[in-house]
Amino acid sequence: MTINNRKRRPQDRPGEQGNMFFYILLGVILFAALAFTISRSFHSTSTSNMTKREAGLAATSILDFGQRFAHAVDRSRRKNCSENDISFSNAIVSGYAHSPVVDDKCKLFDSKGGAISYTAPQPDWLDSTKSAQTLYGEWFLTGLANINGVGTASADLVLILPYVKKEICLEIDHKLNIATSSSYPPQDAGSSYDTTKYTGTFADTYEIRDSGGSDDLVGKQAGCFEANGTPATGTYHFYYVLIER
Repeated sequence: MTINNRKRRPQDRPGEQGNMFFYILLGVILFAALAFTISRSFHSTSTSNMTKREAGLAATSILDFGQRFAHAVDRSRRKNCSENDISFSNAIVSGYAHSPVVDDKCKLFDSKGGAISYTAPQPDWLDSTKSAQTLYGEWFLTGLANINGVGTASADLVLILPYVKKEICLEIDHKLNIATSSSYPPQDAGSSYDTTKYTGTFADTYEIRDSGGSDDLVGKQAGCFEANGTPATGTYHFYYVLIER
């Protein structure tokens, strides 16, 4: 008789197999949850905090847009268009229909006039918590604001980008050699502008100037400031004088 000395391999019990599968599945779920949490945390940090380099690049782009608008105004004025005839009427943003209607050569966004196209500001430049505000996401042109020390006391033709991020505002002022504190741009002394769009008339309604007796914005053709009334305190706004008066 032959004797088989090989030991019989014990078989896993059904309960043990089930437990092993449960622990593997639990590990997969926990790993996926951890990866998702880390991903969300990284995304939140990267989108809410703008680096100094990113803010500097945005500031340069915004200043470039200001120059484009200014050059377009100059082109139209060289075609014998008066300051009152300059038209910002365009197919994207409403409210700039000029009265009376002017020749195409006086229209900033016409190939016969200023010869530029309207391009909306980049969303990353703006404080998204103010997205419900009027003029948010628009280039705004007004004839109701005077920049203290620029030209006379009459209202200037001014391009404004409302509700920019504070870190971008600081970088704009840095590039223009406008003094700022370590954390804040200059604050306006009162209401800076309202939502009235330029359609050919000027009025000396508002003034952009420093509060507290400082003169950081005095005589500056362009800059960025914290509002102090209308618009509200704690919001930041870029301006660029297109025609000083």
